[in-house]
Formats: sequence, C-alpha cells, structure tokens
Amino acid sequence: MGYKDVLRKIKRHSWWSEDAPGLEQTIVYPLRAFVTLRNLIKEPYMSIAVLVFRGDYFYEKTPDDDRYKVYLHFYRHTKANPKYIRNLMRQWQQRKKAYFRTISKFVGARHSLSNRQLWDSYLKFLEQYREFTNMSAAIEGSDQFTTHYLEAMARKELPGVPETRLKEMIMVLTAPKVLSFMEEERIDFLKLCVGSYELLKKGKTSKALQRGAEQLSRKYYFVLSNFKDIRFLNARHFIKAAGEEVHKPKKNLQKELKSLQTKISRLQKEAAAIKRRHRMSKSFMLHLNVVEQLGECIDFRKRSMINTNHYIAMYCKEIGKRFGLSEAQVLRLTLDEIGHMFRTGKVPNAKKVCQRRKLTAYVYTYKNGRVVDDRFRGAKAQKILDLTSHKAEGEIKGNVANAPVRKITGKVQVILDASQHIFEKGNILVTSMTRPEFVPLMRKASAIITDEGGLTCHAAIISRELGIPCIIGTKIATRALKSGDFVEIDCRSGVVRKLK
Repeated sequence: MGYKDVLRKIKRHSWWSEDAPGLEQTIVYPLRAFVTLRNLIKEPYMSIAVLVFRGDYFYEKTPDDDRYKVYLHFYRHTKANPKYIRNLMRQWQQRKKAYFRTISKFVGARHSLSNRQLWDSYLKFLEQYREFTNMSAAIEGSDQFTTHYLEAMARKELPGVPETRLKEMIMVLTAPKVLSFMEEERIDFLKLCVGSYELLKKGKTSKALQRGAEQLSRKYYFVLSNFKDIRFLNARHFIKAAGEEVHKPKKNLQKELKSLQTKISRLQKEAAAIKRRHRMSKSFMLHLNVVEQLGECIDFRKRSMINTNHYIAMYCKEIGKRFGLSEAQVLRLTLDEIGHMFRTGKVPNAKKVCQRRKLTAYVYTYKNGRVVDDRFRGAKAQKILDLTSHKAEGEIKGNVANAPVRKITGKVQVILDASQHIFEKGNILVTSMTRPEFVPLMRKASAIITDEGGLTCHAAIISRELGIPCIIGTKIATRALKSGDFVEIDCRSGVVRKLK
C-alpha cells in the first residue's frame, strides 16, 4: 500500500495506543496477529495495525472502532453459547503446545542443526507463535468496552450507588476469580520469606532456603522480563530479594500472604453479595461475565508471551553464534535481515541497521487473503506516529481507578522502561501503562497515573490491592508531565494539576 493510501486509511479511524520497551524479534512478527485474527473469529475486523519503532521502544497502534467490534463479537457469541470463550481458550492452549513442541525440538538439537534447519525451525516457530497471538489480539477488544462504556452502563443499572462504591463493585464483578501469575509468584515468594525469616534477617542461608529459591527460579524465572529486557531470575536473585523483604515486620508479611491466599474466596463472596443486593439486567451481567473471562485470558497471554521471549532470545543467540553476532544484535534485526544473513552468509550493514532503528513504522494491512507489510522511515514514520497519537494539550484528566483519599500531592517520576530507572519511594509513578515488571515500582509509589487503560486494567487492579490512588486513561500524562514536576491529583474528578 502506498504512503498516501496508508495516511487515508489511518485518518478513517480513532486509535488505541500502547507502548513499551521492545526489540524487533520479540514484537514485530507477533503484531501481524492483529490483522490475521479474522482467521480465528471468522469476521473481517482489524484491517490495519501500526507498529512504530524508535530505538528500543515501540508504539503499537490499533483502530478503536475495530477493537470494539471484536469485543462485541465475543459478547454476541457468548450470549449464544456461554462456553464460547472457554472453547477458544482450549484452542489457544493447543496452539501454545504446538509452538512449544517446536521449541523443545530446537532446544535439544540446536547445536547440531545446520543453518538451513535452524532457519526453518525459527520460521516454523514464529508462524506457530503468530497463530497463538491471534487470540492475544482478539481479547484486547475488552479495553474499549471497559474504557468507554462499562462505567456509564453501570451507572444506569445501579443509579443509587455512590460513585466510589460503583467502581469498587465493577472491579469485584469483573475480576477473574483465579490468581494471576504475579500473585502466584508473590505467594510462593512470601512463603519463602516467612519460612526463613529469622535466617534471612541475619543474612544467613541454608539448604532449605537454597532449595526454595531454586524452585522459585524454575517456576518464575521470567516474571520481571519484558519485550526488551529478557532476564533469567536465578536462585540468587530470589534470595537477595527475600533478604530485602524481611526488613518489613514478619507480621506484615504474614498478613499480606494471608490476604493473597484468601483473595479469590473473598472476591467470590463479595461478588455473590453484590448480586443478591442489586438487581441487574441479564445483558449487563453478561457483559460483566465476558470481561471477567477475557481478563483471565489476558493474564494467560501475558505469562505466555513474556515466557516465550526467553526462547526467542535463545534462537537469536544460536543464530548469532553462526554469524559472529551477539544475541542482542540479532534481537534488533528484522526477520528480513536475518533471512538475508542465512541466504548470503553476510551480516547486515551496521550503519544501515542503526539508521533504520532511529524511526521506522511498520504498517500491516489485510488484502486478498494475505498480510501486506509496508514500512516507512524518517519523516513518513513520524507522520504516521503523529496521526495515531493523542496531542499533549489541554487538561490532564483520566478515569479514577482507585480513590482511597480525596486528594494527594507529590513529585512525579515518569518511567516508560522499568528496568532503566531507580524509582524513589513515595513519588507518583507516571507511565504509559503498567505491566508485570512495574509491580516492584508500584509498591513504592504513592499514586499512579497512566496514559492508557480501562477500569479493569493492570494498574487499576494493582493500585486497589496496594490501596493507593490511581488515575488511568489520561492519554497524555507521560508527555504533559516530566520527572520532578509537583502535581495535585483530585481523586474524585480524575484531574491532575501541576503545582508551581
């Protein structure tokens, strides 16, 4: 598709934006799933998706209207068949097993594979992974519903409920009634801390503590990774983290552990009590159920994709060995550049790679049964980024996700990449959207402000558990504010004001 045609197509939509640290090999190919998800749901939605790379940071852009149509697809089909999402989930799990079988074969034989076999294995794995991420793309439509429609619908259903209580009820009714993988990790980690509290307090270790840390490493080695920083957390990491955690009183750790262990039963009881006290229409209850099920899918998606990045890195490390490149260098190449390397034996020109990575826009469209991949650089890429982004103008206002106090003031710290900054305890965390690797920072924050997210997003859920104020969906906070700014957050209106 030509550049002018791309611009015309972009201007037909309003855009949903997500951004995060990332590398070409961990995110470029999976993004094709947005325009191929029609193969999963059998509907012609999501005809365009945009990915803009600037260095080690990417901006993912998808059409608001198409995403909402995907959500309505889930709603209609769940209305017709209550097991629709569960059935898709089983298919999704089978697709994950398929590409993990390919990974398993690669891991066992990677050093003995010929270059041709290695390249074929990687292409097969990536295509199977892309098929898996079709479902990942499909479930993201719930963001549009929870951001733009859910709260207003709840007000009509429950007109006499105070605003703060209404949001709490929405969170309870839509929360997945299973623990997230980060909560599972926290429970096992707290058990280690409590069980070896006195030993850790003295800075000592034992065989039991070492075994416990090794078990944590085997289960949760990937939890602080993202699409750029692929970290393997070994037993030493968990012992060190436990040593820092026991600076808190033991009773505090026991209280948090008990709270997490009883969370699901408390949620179930509270949800049942809300349903007994309030009459809600069948259609509204179905919306709540769909959001709850999709929330469970989202956690599975996060766990799977973060884990999979470790195997992408393993492939890139092996490829790098064949051509005298580091794992990091291969992760920053495009698939075309890697393919050229296998065909010719020549490493891509470093200057050209550096130039490409300054700013490139990947535009995916679907035409005549196939994905069309167009790429634009420099000024053209910047124009595409500008057209799909919100202008950093006007009042900073978002949706109130949690309001334990009426107002709060504090110093802002803007963080887009959690691995690149030391967060100062007590600051207000401002970011585009929170992800699992942000949780350690969120535990130190006095409040959270995000550009994106609906009432059931990661930031909303975690802030409620931590009991700190949270404003989501401001669209512009990371660009309108800078680290060091002092602000006042009105937790009733969602307005953030700079203080002189």
